[in-house]
Amino acid sequence: MAKLALLFVLIVLLSPGISKNIIDQDFFALEYLDDYPVKIDGGCSFFTYNTTSLEEGRFVFIISAAKTAFFKKDGRFFILHHLSREGKQNGYIDHFAGSDSNYHIILDVNKIRRISKWRTNYAGVLKISQRNKVKTIKVNGINEEFELNR
Repeated sequence: MAKLALLFVLIVLLSPGISKNIIDQDFFALEYLDDYPVKIDGGCSFFTYNTTSLEEGRFVFIISAAKTAFFKKDGRFFILHHLSREGKQNGYIDHFAGSDSNYHIILDVNKIRRISKWRTNYAGVLKISQRNKVKTIKVNGINEEFELNR
């Protein structure tokens, strides 16, 4: 029985697909933001995991009105600067990069529904890259940008 358990552990550790998934899941675990390192004052976007209700107000990726984005991982904040936006028929794709963290993020979202005059619900994916590691996370969020909500 012990030999069988050891064999199973070795297969899991040596299998490239299985060990890669384990490493990727741990490497890109984003934390819910309870504090903000950047001023948040209207015109922002707030995104969370697609499994978390927006009503909970627990977000993992926030973009300020000045287009500075941030997230938290392992207790540390990472700040990214907006590079570009590509418009889509029913959404947009934003590109961000961190100057000191080597992170590159692509936010690719589509409009779901209008929440209020100044808020719209968007859903899609957050693709996080750091060097040769990449993780895609399904997200759901609120956009308060004036240009997209007028």
